[in-house]
Amino acid sequence: MPGAPVVLESDGVELEITLPKVENAQQGKQVANGVVAYASESSFANTVQANEDGSVRMTTIIDDPSAPTEYEYEVTLPEGGYIEIFEDGDAAVLDNEGKGVRYIDVPWAKDAEGKELKTWFTTDGLTLTQHVEHNVEGVVYPVTADPWWTRRCNDYVVYSFEDTWNYQQRINAVPTACGEAMAR
Repeated sequence: MPGAPVVLESDGVELEITLPKVENAQQGKQVANGVVAYASESSFANTVQANEDGSVRMTTIIDDPSAPTEYEYEVTLPEGGYIEIFEDGDAAVLDNEGKGVRYIDVPWAKDAEGKELKTWFTTDGLTLTQHVEHNVEGVVYPVTADPWWTRRCNDYVVYSFEDTWNYQQRINAVPTACGEAMAR
């Protein structure tokens, strides 16, 4: 059913995510193994791709400049849970103790020629909204925008360098904002 949410379950936590503007969506159609497309009477459509690693891509295909520039993903959160956006633009669904339940990679959007478009997330804590600046000069349609929901994120960034004082190899591991949240 077009209005039915996408259900993600891992580690005993279930999230329901409603695709953007489903009131105009048609019945989903499997177009490839693990991929369901939802055509729309509007100027955009959605697809959902379930991957073997448990991650899910929720792609919006924007057909023309009349399409919306905001796409809201309503999330049924664990009791007391919330969505947080990190400094790098990625996001996570956190439980009532601030521990990460799901990670959403930094959003991206590209036009038909592969040109990257400005896109970013906002949240009110309950809904994740992807903004796509597609109605600007030079954009070739269709535009593809893709929030990617995974179980994990990059927990840390490793920097390796040679210590010039005593010529020893040094490694520093710096936790990412997401890594800190997912490890709580």
